[in-house]
Amino acid sequence: MDSSEENALLLEDLNDQKIREYAPAIAYSAFVMILGIFGNIFSIIYYGFKSTKTTTNNLITYLAVTDFVTCIVFCDEIIELCFTITFKDVIGCKFMYFTNHTLVVGSAFILTLISVDRFRKICRRQSWQLTVLTARICVGVLLFLSFLLSVRDFVILDVVQVNLTSPAQNKSIPGYYCTHTRDGDMKTTVTAFQLIDLATFIIVITTMVVLYSFVAREIWIQRKRKESHMLLVAAKSSVTESESTDVKGFHKISAEDTGSSVLNENTDQNVSHSDTKVDINTPQLIFSQLPEQKEKCFTVEGNIPKIGDDQSPATRNPTENNREHKEHNSKRKHADAIERKIAVMMIVITGASVLSFVPYFIVNLGVKRKSNTPEQEFSVGMQIALRSFMLNNAVNPYIMGLFNTQFRRFVKDIICKCQCLRK
Repeated sequence: MDSSEENALLLEDLNDQKIREYAPAIAYSAFVMILGIFGNIFSIIYYGFKSTKTTTNNLITYLAVTDFVTCIVFCDEIIELCFTITFKDVIGCKFMYFTNHTLVVGSAFILTLISVDRFRKICRRQSWQLTVLTARICVGVLLFLSFLLSVRDFVILDVVQVNLTSPAQNKSIPGYYCTHTRDGDMKTTVTAFQLIDLATFIIVITTMVVLYSFVAREIWIQRKRKESHMLLVAAKSSVTESESTDVKGFHKISAEDTGSSVLNENTDQNVSHSDTKVDINTPQLIFSQLPEQKEKCFTVEGNIPKIGDDQSPATRNPTENNREHKEHNSKRKHADAIERKIAVMMIVITGASVLSFVPYFIVNLGVKRKSNTPEQEFSVGMQIALRSFMLNNAVNPYIMGLFNTQFRRFVKDIICKCQCLRK
C-alpha cells in the first residue's frame, strides 16, 4: 500500500471520528432545519391563504416562504459536517455558501421591510403606506440585492488543504475543508467582504432598532392616552350620575311646590273649552281635543309634549346613532390593538434575529481569524457557533404563535385533524 492510499484510509478514519465528535452540531442543525420547515409551512398556509390579504400579512408570507426554502437548503450544513475534512468539491463549496448567504440576507432584508411597514402603520398613519403591490416589488428588489451581495462567494470560497494529525499513527495527513480561501493575494479581499457583511448587518439592525424604538414609543403614548381617557370617562360618568340624582330631586320638589300652589289658588275652579269641563291637572285631554294638533302626532310624557314626525333622522334616533358611533370606535380600537400586537411581535422577532447572528460574527471576525491551529477551528463549539444564524430562519413561526391566538388555534386544529385521521 503506497502512502497516498494509506493517507486516504487514515483520513477516512479521522473523518469518522469527526462525525462522532460533531454529533451535537449535526443534531442541532437537523433539529433547527426540521423545526423551521414545519413551522414555516404553517405560517405560509395561515398568513398566505387563511388571513386577510393585507400588506403586513403578505410580507409575513414572503418571509415565511424565504425561511422555508432556507431551512430546506440548510441540509448542506449537515453534509458539510459529515465531510468536514474530506470535502473536495470546489463548485459545491462555492454554491453551498452562495445559496445560504443569499437566502439568509434576503430574510434579514424582508424583516427590515416589515419594520418600515410597522413604522408607517403605527407612527405615520396619515402619510403614504405600503400597498400589496409595492410590498411585492420591494421584496423582489431586496432579494435581488441579496443575490448581488452573495455573488462574491464564488470568488472568496474555496476548498482549503489543512494538515491534520492522525492519533493512531501519530502522522500528519492532508485534509480538505470548505472555507474562505487562504490565498495570500485574496486575504485583503476576504477581509473587505467580511467587513461588508458586518456593515450590512449593522445597517439592517440599526434600521430596525430605530424604527421599532419609535413604534414602541408610540404604543406607550397610545396606552397612556387610553388610560387617561378611561379615567376621564369614569370621572364624567360619576359626575353625571351625581348631577342626575340632584336634578331628579330638584324636579320632584318643584313639582310638589307648584302643584300645591295651583291647587290653593284655583280651588273649586274649572277651565272650560268647547263646552267641555277639563280638570287643570289633566292637560292630556286638552291636546286630545284639538283637531289641528292631532295631525302633528304629539306624544305626551308627563306634562311635556314631544314632536314625532317633525324631527330630523339625526335627532329622531339618537340611541341608534350613538350605537353606530360606538361600533365604529370599537372596530377602530380593535384594529389599532391588532396593529400594536403585530408591532410587538415583530420587535421580538427582530430581537431573536439579532441574537442568532451574534455568535456567528464573533467566531468569523474574532476567534476564527486569530486561530492558528485547525483543531480550534474544527472544535464542535466553533461549528455550532458558525451555524447559530440558522435560528433566524426557524424560530419566527413560534414567536408568531405566542402573540397570535388565531394562529395557535389554526395549528392546533390541523394537528387534531391529523391525529383523528391516524385513528
